[in-house]
Amino acid sequence: MALKFLRFPKVRKARRVKKREQLLWLDSAELEKRISKLMEINRIITLLNTVNVAYDDEFEGLSDEIQRHKETHQASFEFYKEIEALLEIGVIVKDLEQGLVDFHSIYYGREIFLCWKLGERKIEFWHEVEDGYLGRQHISLLESNYQK
Repeated sequence: MALKFLRFPKVRKARRVKKREQLLWLDSAELEKRISKLMEINRIITLLNTVNVAYDDEFEGLSDEIQRHKETHQASFEFYKEIEALLEIGVIVKDLEQGLVDFHSIYYGREIFLCWKLGERKIEFWHEVEDGYLGRQHISLLESNYQK
């Protein structure tokens, strides 16, 4: 269950403003901690899904399988609970393997994504909504792109 790209429904505009205000309080250390937690939970889920043990005793095998499913479901619940908490404050997880996240933003009336990647000290990149990671540019170029 290695998740690469996650898509979420758009947040209502009335909620977006409130969530952006909350985002201002999320520093890169806290974001890094939360993304790292997601990555670890995802590794656990992947590991639990790859375990396959053969038992001579049918009861023991069934009991172990039930326990493994419970652990997988618990990890999945924690994973999506954290994804939901991040989404509530405006963080959109784009690529968990890279630790890549986007933030909705408005620049001179146009929707753009501010872009942050695990290991970066601060948000220094942006891209057009339709461009994605390949269109990622340094923030310093943002103003020149909108003076056209």
